[in-house]
Amino acid sequence: MVLPSTVPSKNAANLRARFENMAQQSSEEAKKRAEEEKKRREDRERRELEEARRKEEQRVKEEKLREEKRRQAQEEEENRQRLEQERQRLEQERQRLEQERLEEERRRLEEEKQRREKEEEDKRRREEEARLKAMREQEEKAQMEQERKRLEAERVREEEAMRQRRMEAERERKKQEEEARMLEEKRRQEAERQRQRDEEEARRRQEEEARRRQEEEARRQEEEIRRQEEEVRRREQELEAQNQQEQVRMILKQSFYFLSPPI
Repeated sequence: MVLPSTVPSKNAANLRARFENMAQQSSEEAKKRAEEEKKRREDRERRELEEARRKEEQRVKEEKLREEKRRQAQEEEENRQRLEQERQRLEQERQRLEQERLEEERRRLEEEKQRREKEEEDKRRREEEARLKAMREQEEKAQMEQERKRLEAERVREEEAMRQRRMEAERERKKQEEEARMLEEKRRQEAERQRQRDEEEARRRQEEEARRRQEEEARRQEEEIRRQEEEVRRREQELEAQNQQEQVRMILKQSFYFLSPPI
């Protein structure tokens, strides 16, 4: 066995340097492994944070999408209810106009019946008079028949005009519904574009615009109804005046018959 005192000092220095190098390399490798582990841990944590952030963004996006769908469904339901109320109101108005037309037709038929009864009575009275008056009575009857035909033609024209007005009102209603639908679609697209900037402001403007259009439409329809009522009253006054004129003619004719001396 070689004693330590016999080892040359140069070999001892080399061994010490070798051990120091090995220790330094081991320290550097440990340090490098620690840094790599730290880097892997930081990368893993960063990936986890990024994944959590993406999941949170996806959740927020889905929540916003669900909220937007609920809002759109609510707006569509409100629009449907408004359109249904408007349709019911127009239907009631149409029924009211139809009832007025039927009432006018009933009055006209009653007046026609009374007039015919009066004609029959006049005819019986004329038949009892002298044969010389028969020709004149026949002529007067023909004139009255022409007058009746003229009144009947006026009534037919009036009914045709009322039918045209109803058709025009129906076309106007359909046009308004189509315009309302197009305007609603345009407003919905505009709201979608403006949603991220200011959703609450856009909704408020839409509601104000809808109320304003409804008020304007209600006023316009009320004016149209008043105009139609005035037209009906004017026609009734004209018919009443014609009936009065006819009664005056009948009274004058009767007076002429009674006052005329027999031939």
